Amino acid sequence: MNAGRLRIDSLTGLRFFAAIWVVLFHIRGNLQQEYPVAYRVVEPVIAYGEYGVDLFFALSGFVLALAYSERLGQRWSWKATGKFYWARFARIWPAYFFMLLFTAFWHLSFVWRDIADPVAPRDLSWGSFLRQALMIVLWTEPNSDRLTWNGAAWTVSAEMLAYLVFPAFALIVHRHVCQARARTLAAWTLLLILPLGIVAMRSGLYAPWMWVLRIACSFGAGYMAFFLMLRIRGRTWAKRWSGAFVGISLVGAFLWLSFCLGLGEHDRGNIVIVLFPFLLTALSIDREWIARLMELPAAQLGGKISYSIYLVHMPIIEILWYLQTYHKSTCSPDQPAAKIGFLLIPIVVTLAGYLLWRFIEEPARRMLKKVIS
Repeated sequence: MNAGRLRIDSLTGLRFFAAIWVVLFHIRGNLQQEYPVAYRVVEPVIAYGEYGVDLFFALSGFVLALAYSERLGQRWSWKATGKFYWARFARIWPAYFFMLLFTAFWHLSFVWRDIADPVAPRDLSWGSFLRQALMIVLWTEPNSDRLTWNGAAWTVSAEMLAYLVFPAFALIVHRHVCQARARTLAAWTLLLILPLGIVAMRSGLYAPWMWVLRIACSFGAGYMAFFLMLRIRGRTWAKRWSGAFVGISLVGAFLWLSFCLGLGEHDRGNIVIVLFPFLLTALSIDREWIARLMELPAAQLGGKISYSIYLVHMPIIEILWYLQTYHKSTCSPDQPAAKIGFLLIPIVVTLAGYLLWRFIEEPARRMLKKVIS
């Protein structure tokens, strides 16, 4: 079951939509305040934008299975493992550290001016800076609330933990998944993701140590979903019904989330996370309009810069929140500046994300990869 030179462009495009989903989630309260009527229409989507994180985790497991499982899963190799770690570091750290420096300056500026920080981190110390710079800040913490100076960057620390264990995980699991039948792979995928859906329904996504379950279940299920895709992608029924599965799943999820919001039971909607790895499998096979939408050039570029979009979005949002706090005459709720500002946030963070990718993330990645080659 060799992945060969398999490319799955639809999943690259999906990364962009996942990033924007998270962006919209973080300004959901502002959008509701500025555009109450329009917000009610899209609330089932935006109110659950936190799922974009779990989708990213599943995508990460899927993509690493494609790129590295075969070379790391055959036998243990210190050289291959070292190259994997360096490639991940080169991909993740430069843009992350640049934004850490930016947010350090931003939050410290409130200390220097002796004014209240609208979104103050819980620990603004050298020790916290060092742990964030090493991307291990979350590993000893039960929750991520106000933990990272760049608000959403806790997920990077969670991803780094998954990267750390991935070579050993691939070595243990790869041979078994290569020999498994489709129904077995589907069962393993379900068994990996189902605990997250069940626990999240009961406890929510932010209970103590819930981040461990989110990364472990989503990443592991995404990994299994890749091999399920390899096993069934050539079958006629998979080609015929994958698009229908994607469409029906999205409509069903929207209706279920609408129902949960109507009942005031937000956490009951969390069970839809169980669909994510199977959606990745189906979308990888699908050739219908949803997959083609993800493969458009704009979506492909958006997918490439999605990590940078994710890194810049909270600092930009916090700047607007700061303006609302300290410049109320022009930026308070219901003012034109606030209405326009929050409406433009997805566009602004996309442009800023492109600049971060173009001038920091991608050049640094290429430079660091040359070091090891």
